[in-house]
Amino acid sequence: MAEICCQELDRHLADFVDGELSPELTAAMKSHLKNCNFCSELVSSYVKTIFILKKVNEVEPPPDVVVRLRHYLNSKLNM
Repeated sequence: MAEICCQELDRHLADFVDGELSPELTAAMKSHLKNCNFCSELVSSYVKTIFILKKVNEVEPPPDVVVRLRHYLNSKLNM
């Protein structure tokens, strides 16, 4: 497979991280990442964000916080 550009890497980022790309495209992505610091940081940031979001979903906020947040959001959305 030919080399890929930053835009193409961005377009396939989620599938790359999830391991859902073809072996050829995965190899092209890895090759690009070896030579592109910007995209390497992008992938790293994406993976860290997913990790953090999974951890956040494990924490249940106190019920009063949920109620206050809903009231606040409703007040802002119903302006």
